[in-house]
Amino acid sequence: MMVRAAERTKMLLLTDRSANLETPIKCLLQDFTLNDVFFVSWHLSNYPIQINSETFYFGIM
Repeated sequence: MMVRAAERTKMLLLTDRSANLETPIKCLLQDFTLNDVFFVSWHLSNYPIQINSETFYFGIM
């Protein structure tokens, strides 16, 4: 089943609790994958739509 997540084009729905969306095969035929069709694998109860760049960090501080 194809679904549209926040700020993304239609993607293949693998599971809906938690959100796991797969890049459509037609997009994998290109040399690079665009951000709006890059896979989504989220394991928490709520899916973030935006982040605060002032407080967000990635990795160990």
